[in-house]
Amino acid sequence: MAVIDKKSLRRQQIQRLQQLVPAVKQKQEDLILRQLYDSALFQAADSIGVTFSSGIEFATGPLIKTAWQAHKTIYLPRTYPESHEMHFFRYQANDELERSAFGIMEPQAVAQWQNDQPELLIVPGLAYSRDRWRVGFGGGYYDRFLRGYQGTTIVLGLPAMVFSEPNWPLTKFDQQFDHLLTIEEDA
Repeated sequence: MAVIDKKSLRRQQIQRLQQLVPAVKQKQEDLILRQLYDSALFQAADSIGVTFSSGIEFATGPLIKTAWQAHKTIYLPRTYPESHEMHFFRYQANDELERSAFGIMEPQAVAQWQNDQPELLIVPGLAYSRDRWRVGFGGGYYDRFLRGYQGTTIVLGLPAMVFSEPNWPLTKFDQQFDHLLTIEEDA
């Protein structure tokens, strides 16, 4: 397998995800979310960290709503570009979100709502390998965060995002995730 640099892989994956048929993407997301909801990890977790998705990403809106209905507490990340840090803050249905410099919707930074150790963390990205490596959007926020995270990490991978093994270079900064939920392409 030919190795591709991460910048080129990101461009390739963004283009690939933009070309997904919306109805097919939604069906795949629904099937993967069903796996998540049925998992003991999801059922046991009282607190879940997840990104508020946009555009080409795996849609997290349904996950957030289902978690609330199951009386789970949702935490969304807030990035701090000046320090290259990321922290998670509680997000409830009526909370206002702010658009970050990266265009991502983020929660307000209220100290008493911060929780950097939710029990379950849904890790976003553009490419995932079956041996648990990922390529994100290039800021390094999640890899830095994961170094100190002690809970369980799960990736929700559309078939277009999943590779049998990394075809990108791994660095000492890359952090593995714990679990990959995906489906076969023809599902």
